[in-house]
Amino acid sequence: MRLFVRNIYIIIGVVLFTNCSKYDKKMPIDFSFIIEDNHNKYNSQTGIYTRRYREIRLLNIPPTSSIKVELTQKELNLIYESFKKYDFLCFPEEFKCSEKGTSIFPFHFIRLKITYKGITKKVNNSTHCSDKIEQRKSDEFDEFSYGIMSIINSKQQIINMKESNIIEE
Repeated sequence: MRLFVRNIYIIIGVVLFTNCSKYDKKMPIDFSFIIEDNHNKYNSQTGIYTRRYREIRLLNIPPTSSIKVELTQKELNLIYESFKKYDFLCFPEEFKCSEKGTSIFPFHFIRLKITYKGITKKVNNSTHCSDKIEQRKSDEFDEFSYGIMSIINSKQQIINMKESNIIEE
């Protein structure tokens, strides 16, 4: 009986410490994402990049400006490889503050919604608190999402856009 219980604990341990999901080697045809932060939003399905502004009617500054920005297949593959590396489907929907964390203002948020093989998963994170319950996973999510944003923000059309006039929320 002890051997049986020991084997059960070993199996549970192996399951807990392996990836949540087995990912396809090649990027599935429905792989897509929407990434958004305090000022910007990009939808890979439509190729639309939107930057938010504080509307100033006297200066004729509209609340948003959108442009078409297509990612190359190589860039999409790089994002898909990172999706697998960081095991995106294992991230919680939101990274919650720990009890010892303190609130930080202003704060930066990032939202990422990914569709993979018919599954759509949304993850939210922010710098609202100094310490998260799952801090390591929060740091990994930040690395992953900032990597995506750096690929998108390297596009010349985006570099040429006027910077947002919104102060961090």
